[in-house]
Order: sequence, then C-alpha cells, then structure tokens
Amino acid sequence: MIRGIYSAASALIAGLFRQELISHNLANLQTAGFKELTTGLDEFGRLPLARLPEGAIAGESGTTVGAVSLGVLTQGAVTNFAAGALRETKQPFDLALSGDGFFRIQTPDGERYTRDGRFTRDENGHLVTVDRNLLLDTDGQPLVVPPGEAAIASKGQITVDGQAVGQIGLADFVQPDTELKRDGQNLFAAADGAPSTASTASVHQGFIETSNVDVTRAMASMMSVARAYEAAQRAIQLQDEMTGKAVNEIGRV
Repeated sequence: MIRGIYSAASALIAGLFRQELISHNLANLQTAGFKELTTGLDEFGRLPLARLPEGAIAGESGTTVGAVSLGVLTQGAVTNFAAGALRETKQPFDLALSGDGFFRIQTPDGERYTRDGRFTRDENGHLVTVDRNLLLDTDGQPLVVPPGEAAIASKGQITVDGQAVGQIGLADFVQPDTELKRDGQNLFAAADGAPSTASTASVHQGFIETSNVDVTRAMASMMSVARAYEAAQRAIQLQDEMTGKAVNEIGRV
C-alpha cells in the first residue's frame, strides 16, 4: 500500500512540473521568437516480482512472474526549436529568420543567441534588443547603423541610403537541443563551449517571428494534465483509506 502512495505521489510531482511548463508557454504566447518548453515522462523504476516455492527459506530465489512500476518521473525541460510564424510589422529594424539559426547578441555575460528580432537603433547607432543588448556583425562586433534609410537583404547585408555599412551576424548549431541552454527569458547560451557555425537562414526585414506555442494543443495538454493530477490525488486518498482499514483490523486482532 505504501508503494502505491509513493507511485501516486510521483505522478503528482510530474503533473505539477508539466503544468508549470504549460503555464510558462502560455504566458509567452505573445513573446517574439519564444521557443516552447516541453517534457516527457519516464518510469522511475521497476521492481521485479517473484513467486517463492512453498517452504522457501531466506535468500532462496523464486520464479519471476513480472514487475511492478515504482512511479513516473519527468525527463526535464526540453526546448522545442521549431520555427514560429512570421508576422509583418513594417518596422525597418524588426527582423525575422526563416531557416535554422540565431541572431548573435552581446550581453554583459558574453555572447548569446536569440530568435527575437525586435531591434531598435540607439543613440549611438547600435542595433539593440528590447533588453538593450547589442546585435553583433559577422566578426562579433556591435553593428553600427548611421542615420538614413536602412535596407537589410536576405543574407543580412545592411545598406543605408545605398551604402553598405555591415552584415548581421548569424550563428547556428548542429544539435541545438544539446548544444544550447536557456539563459533568461528569450536568450540561449552555448553549453559547455559548444562551437557555433555560420547560419544560412534568410533575414526578413519588417517581420518578427512569433512564438511557436500552439495554444490549442497547450490548452488540451493543460486539461489532460489536470485530469491526471486529480486521478493521482484520488489514488492517494484510496490508498490512505485502505491503509487505515488495515491498521484498524490489525488493532482488533
């Protein structure tokens, strides 16, 4: 009976974690370039069951008849790097990427990567993110865009009034699932010094990439997790009632 309580409790913990991820995804439904967080479930472990022969003594092995699960556990948060839809804004420094890759960003903690292309030109002519981090060029230096009419080509070349002024730095990773780790709301850092490569993604001026969260699927998952959580709660209550009855019966004996 106690094992049943532990198994149901593990389902409660897993459900709570999954619900937190879904809530986080829904809260960032309108965040440009946001990549949703997902998780999977795995077995905590299995306990083999054996039938002992009549009159068995301590240490004697029996015949294996199966196994019982010890509960579930989550596999940790995993980022879904699927592309989001592009939304036109007509703003000259709103940029979106189609294809694999990330904008290279300079932060106080070093170089980071993002798909959030909501840039503006600051008082020094630098292109900066909504958090005032600097957009880098192909040489890893902050981009400077002088006043004038800026045009940005699909490969990231920037011209102002017809004059070339720089090229946007884009980076890619062979296995972003393992080579990138989240660093804050919408930034990623290279994990364990994973090397980046040049990206072949296309740049779209006047567009932003929307969140890749599917609201319909997220809401369906939230309801499914809530039902599973309620079922685990009920299982614990039943196990507790059964344990109480067993204790009372032993007391009578």
